[in-house]
Amino acid sequence: MWQHERSRKATIREKTEGKIPLSNTKKTARRAARVAAVVGTALGLTLSLSASASAHSVYESDTQWHNSAGDHCLLNKSQVDDDSNVGGKFQGWAESGYNEIIPFVDCEFPRERPANHLAAGMQIWKWSVDQWVLCTRTDKTYYNTSPTFSLNVYANSPSSGMCGPGTYGVFYHAAMHSDGGWTPTFNNPLWSGYHTGLGRAGVTAGIDKMEKPAWVTDSGTVDPEKLPDSVQVVDADGNLVLDDAGQPVAVSPLLPAPEDSASADAERGSEKRNLVTRDGSVTEEVEATMVHVAETL
Repeated sequence: MWQHERSRKATIREKTEGKIPLSNTKKTARRAARVAAVVGTALGLTLSLSASASAHSVYESDTQWHNSAGDHCLLNKSQVDDDSNVGGKFQGWAESGYNEIIPFVDCEFPRERPANHLAAGMQIWKWSVDQWVLCTRTDKTYYNTSPTFSLNVYANSPSSGMCGPGTYGVFYHAAMHSDGGWTPTFNNPLWSGYHTGLGRAGVTAGIDKMEKPAWVTDSGTVDPEKLPDSVQVVDADGNLVLDDAGQPVAVSPLLPAPEDSASADAERGSEKRNLVTRDGSVTEEVEATMVHVAETL
């Protein structure tokens, strides 16, 4: 048994020699959480990467799709950080990967996709007293314009906060065109976890009641059985939007599905784009335009 295991490990080393695993280009939240748990135990601290009040970044990562053979996959990563912006930077990655040795496991290595084969969108949410409410969303679906394995869509908030100071999280919507169609993942977005104190905020109202959205699973994905048909909205100052009768206005929490891959060029605009190569794999970075949902009602 030991000899068999030693032989298998040697085979893995030979087949993967010179390849950079996806987990080395961006650590998955699951792996980072295990490290954090060990450190937290040793230091007597409590640390959570998916729901932290003091970390510079909160994020979650999940392999959301495999093809029928289990060797091609889509990785989604959703993140909020304040390293360079007190209002927060909101972003995510839609990444194409493959598994060479063991099928149906987390994406192991980058796999390049042609232009128009990765799609992403983003919605930014804010905690309001006792619930999560919708603040802004991308003005459209974004697609990769060049051959790349990763599509990184991001947005920087004003220093005052995207919808005023407070606590925020982001849902990152990701899909990949494969086997003649888009993966059924776009409206099963990934929740980043929440980040408090953005926009020079003081104590967030209702922070003692704060928790992840009720329709989000422990892994950060959406439970479609619990996803509400509509959610409430706040304006640019963080105030609930009310109708003429004084009742909260509600909208769908879903984004329009990606266009057919061949017609994605029509969705292009003048957004800032940048290609970054790390360890031989290309990521396309796109600065998104965020629209206050309240202004579209």
